[in-house]
Amino acid sequence: NMDCDDRSYAYNTYYNGFNAGRAGVPYQWRNPQSGNYGEFRVNDYYNDPVGFRCANFTQQIFINGRPQAASGRACQQPDGTWAIVG
Repeated sequence: NMDCDDRSYAYNTYYNGFNAGRAGVPYQWRNPQSGNYGEFRVNDYYNDPVGFRCANFTQQIFINGRPQAASGRACQQPDGTWAIVG
């Protein structure tokens, strides 16, 4: 339910959080135009069987004041970007 501006703020925060390499640290974002915000946290890092660096993460976002929680996995790609894989 995030709009394009929300996604821009959130994805920048996720990218920085994944690259920081610090599990358990909360990273927050806020879109000043919409007032929507969220928190992202890497639970742990691991190497998948192919050798990619991956992370399990959780997030809680607030769209129009309503919370939405999710969790997933992301892996770092050869070009350094992170892709959500589950």
